[in-house]
Amino acid sequence: MKKGAQKLFRNRGARPSPAPYRAAAERTDLAGLASADSGAEPAARPAGARPRAKQGRPSRKGEKNGTQVKGLKGLVFDVDGVLFDSRRSNMEYYNLIRRAVQMPPLSYDEEDFCQMATVHECLAFIIPPEHMEAAEEACLTINYQKQILPLLSLEPGLLEALHWLRQWNVRLGVFTNRTESVHDLLRYFGLEEFFSPVKCAAYCPPKPNPGGLLQILDEWAFEPGQIAFIGDSKVDELAAKNAGVPFWSFRNESLRASLHLDDFFRMISWLTPLVEGSQ
Repeated sequence: MKKGAQKLFRNRGARPSPAPYRAAAERTDLAGLASADSGAEPAARPAGARPRAKQGRPSRKGEKNGTQVKGLKGLVFDVDGVLFDSRRSNMEYYNLIRRAVQMPPLSYDEEDFCQMATVHECLAFIIPPEHMEAAEEACLTINYQKQILPLLSLEPGLLEALHWLRQWNVRLGVFTNRTESVHDLLRYFGLEEFFSPVKCAAYCPPKPNPGGLLQILDEWAFEPGQIAFIGDSKVDELAAKNAGVPFWSFRNESLRASLHLDDFFRMISWLTPLVEGSQ
């Protein structure tokens, strides 16, 4: 294996099982998993149709229970689909690997899976065992800085929200199923200064395990009710639930959440009186 492979695939012999995520990917869509969790029948998506992000707002639960965010001391962010619009870049990365082993592009369910799982889990899910060594070699030929990072974009209003939150002394952290690539990503967009700590799957169990959130709570010395976790997938929702932390859903109204947010500009507008009133 080429130099550098040990860093990316150092857990090759103990790669986390994709079983919890596979169950999600095998359903019609991730919204279907949320519906099944609530006991309702998942809604079918028309053949070939791709779901669009729903335009949401603070949910009724959040509006009624404003005290839930009064005294907010910290916010933890997921990365893909929250800080960044990264679907295009992630799919390009995994499709480059698939092409290298002469496999077709990802199906939409496989795309959903790869948008929320770790790189090791994604490879285990989309690459047959007999092609795994070739796929891992293909990973090492991809220039992430030149081929993948330029395909990402910041979510609108993110920078304004981060500056505003820091102005009001709200601690900011990251909990992601990415591995070391999250640090390159934050550095590329000049966001490293905002987040401490940054918890990724290279150093703590991947979501839906709540370990990263619990570590952040410990480092900040905060109680679970003093922070919130912003995510866009079922594994984010479950990680927050398992940690006892309020969950805010970003552009995914199918998830069970204290708040449903559709963009960061509206989040600032909605949080301003609550955060200012708690200082």
